[in-house]
Amino acid sequence: AYNHYFYNHKTGLVGGSDNHFQANITFHHNYYEQCESRLPFARQANMHMYNNYYKSTSNNNMQIYAGAYAFIENCYFEDVDKTFIISNEYYKTNDSSVDSNKTYYTYDKNNKVYSAANLETGTKIESSKIGDVEIYEKRVPAIKSYNNVFDNCKNYSGATVATSRDATVTNDNFVSSTFDTNSDLFYLKNNASDVMVMNDAADLPSLIPNVAGAGKFTTATYVIPSGEEDEIDKAVAYDNTSWATVLNEDFSDSTMSITKTLSTPTNKGLYYKVKDSSASDYDANEYNNVTIDNNRVKVYDDSGKSGTGDGNSRTTDAYYMFDSDNYISSGKVKYSLDIDMPASSKWKIISFINNNNAELALYSNDDKYLNILYGTSQTSITTSAYTAGTYHVELEIDYDNSNLSLSVGDNKATINNYSSGAIKGLLFTTSAGSARTYYFDNVEISKYDPLKLGYQLGNYQNNNVTYNALRIVGKLKIGENYDALADIESIYINIKIYNASNELTKTLNKEISNVYRSLKIASGVTITPETSDNLRYYYTVINGITSSHKGYKIKATSTINLKNGVKVECSGFEYEV
Repeated sequence: AYNHYFYNHKTGLVGGSDNHFQANITFHHNYYEQCESRLPFARQANMHMYNNYYKSTSNNNMQIYAGAYAFIENCYFEDVDKTFIISNEYYKTNDSSVDSNKTYYTYDKNNKVYSAANLETGTKIESSKIGDVEIYEKRVPAIKSYNNVFDNCKNYSGATVATSRDATVTNDNFVSSTFDTNSDLFYLKNNASDVMVMNDAADLPSLIPNVAGAGKFTTATYVIPSGEEDEIDKAVAYDNTSWATVLNEDFSDSTMSITKTLSTPTNKGLYYKVKDSSASDYDANEYNNVTIDNNRVKVYDDSGKSGTGDGNSRTTDAYYMFDSDNYISSGKVKYSLDIDMPASSKWKIISFINNNNAELALYSNDDKYLNILYGTSQTSITTSAYTAGTYHVELEIDYDNSNLSLSVGDNKATINNYSSGAIKGLLFTTSAGSARTYYFDNVEISKYDPLKLGYQLGNYQNNNVTYNALRIVGKLKIGENYDALADIESIYINIKIYNASNELTKTLNKEISNVYRSLKIASGVTITPETSDNLRYYYTVINGITSSHKGYKIKATSTINLKNGVKVECSGFEYEV
């Protein structure tokens, strides 16, 4: 009951041989998805199948052989090939003597066929042989189909299509053909006081995937802990942000090509152009003023790097251009890098190249204050002169609300009228006459992702033992940075537990194996897809929380690794016991 079989070959076997007797077996609320055969393959069994959902099975769906009897009711078959298959099989008799009420068959080993045997009543059958001839009985199977739905299905001949549950069928089943389960209730929970009743078997495709499979239906239930109603938040609390890292370049490839250019490049890569202090435009000489030095890009501005050794000071423009797949002009996007820069005078430290070339920049004015330069407008980031050093720079653009923020270390400024297009690359500029050799590294692009991680405190019951538990729930949205669940390589919930002295006591990295359309999180509370059909959920549980853990902190984050190499990271939450 309540199993999810996905993409299996030989899925289920009841009775491994013709003389392998089974008794009464019930299959209910199972989800068979894209399985190939044996749902089940049965011999000598008395089976009841109800409220099962069979979807897109590709070969022999249900194979009833050797006297087995299957009563199939209130099931849904969708895109199923060979829905039912019935076949007589011959059972090697264990009778001690011939019974006049039975028909016996002999087996011709040469022709491999069975033929009726003329045996005298009362004849002793020893080891199922008379002389050298093996003696068999035929076991005739049967299927009774009642109140099932067949949606785009093929052959299901051979079954008795019954008009009532009490209709009889003829077969050689050797055990009772009655069942004590009332499938008319279409049970979706095993607690008799909490039963969801379906109106029709046609509801199964929408209901069964929600309850069949590990963690979806279980005798372990999550309930709201006791206390005042207003102290309990039955919903999962989400309070975090997530970003999908679509580019992470650390320049560890020392063989990365650096290309000379005389104009703003458009293709992905690292470029530079150089101009003499006395020249009116950039020239075509190979000055080699940009290199990769110890896994960082070094941009030179000194006479020692001139290609001719003529001692002239030169302006260097270094470009790092993004791939066109990373031109992002909707939602929220974040660009970050580390830069090791000297103290200097008025200059554009970093220009962010957009549709209007380089109108957005990190800019140092005459006072060495750092500013956002957007067109001709300046917005202060710092109100004092910066000093030489290594800084983390982060540009976040919210295209939906036409605003952006630019931060340098702990200092940040925003503008609310950004209307230009996607950022296509970065430009780093020196200036003739000033020593501004500097480095940049760790260029990263992240796109906002609606992945959320939340929690709910409750009681976890397992094997009649009740534990306090924290259920950690992830909520993802298909169609943002991944178009389908099949695009996901792996999902992890990363947990760190700190004691009351803030010492790390345990680290857990739990890989998630199932993603669900909805979740039951508490007594009477179910997480549903809300307003979007593209929302999906996953979870893990931390149980065994007791009063001795008061003051402990549980910090949880989540990571989704996509098959294209993109990593989606959720900042998660901190919960104090």
